[in-house]
Amino acid sequence: MWLMGILHASGRGVPANLPHERQRLTNVVATELSTWLREQQLPAFVADLSSDEVAGIYPQADPQTLTALISLLRRDAITATRMLISQDVPIALGLDANAALWIEDDVEAAIEHLDSACRLIASLPCDLRKRLIREMSQIFGSDTASATSADLLTQMRNWRAAYVILPDDPLSPDARLLYDSLGGGEDDADGLLLQRLPARINDVRAAYNNWSHWSTRESYLTALHAAAGEIVEHGTVGPGGDRADALWREFRERLGALGDDEQRWIVKTFRDEFQQ
Repeated sequence: MWLMGILHASGRGVPANLPHERQRLTNVVATELSTWLREQQLPAFVADLSSDEVAGIYPQADPQTLTALISLLRRDAITATRMLISQDVPIALGLDANAALWIEDDVEAAIEHLDSACRLIASLPCDLRKRLIREMSQIFGSDTASATSADLLTQMRNWRAAYVILPDDPLSPDARLLYDSLGGGEDDADGLLLQRLPARINDVRAAYNNWSHWSTRESYLTALHAAAGEIVEHGTVGPGGDRADALWREFRERLGALGDDEQRWIVKTFRDEFQQ
């Protein structure tokens, strides 16, 4: 019953002619579980998630479900599934180490917890990205955290629009990279914010999919926070003053006297010059 329950928990149907011998059934289930875990395409760093981090991601989950989840996420889970299903996971779910002492009600409860753990594992890649996006959103001054990477990119571009960085401003490479990256018209939010930007940030140098540890996220967030702080420090727009006001009025008048092609050339040149 326990082994067949694992097949249901992982979303797989029970084969029509399962062998009756426990050893052979264990091998069948181990193969199915290994295949299912591989299909989830989990980031490598999930194996380093601590119990506190997992509880923070899934605060409503019960302790037995989270313990089983952590067991299934460990680095050797795919190759060690026979041990997992026969010993590690049952114990994590509260069953006695001696299988002879198991009773039906306890096994059914354990399978329910296992089913919950499998559903959380299936949603984990998406949930981790959502958490990172939410934490990035908090850096760029929104009271409402962005729900998607596209929302976050829009928020970051709106934030950038409040500041003007000149070519000679003394920014660090990370701050210059952040400012320039947000100035383009790129629509691939995931590609920019989770791949290319972290791959070029000095203290990260790896795209999200290639992180070896979940703690790399902290380095990425710290670097973004520092870069944003530099942009605020150097790029805050103050009052223009009399000379700037006079120059702007004259510029508007002279620009209006030009033809359309000339105006477009002036606007493009200004945009290129000041990286707008």
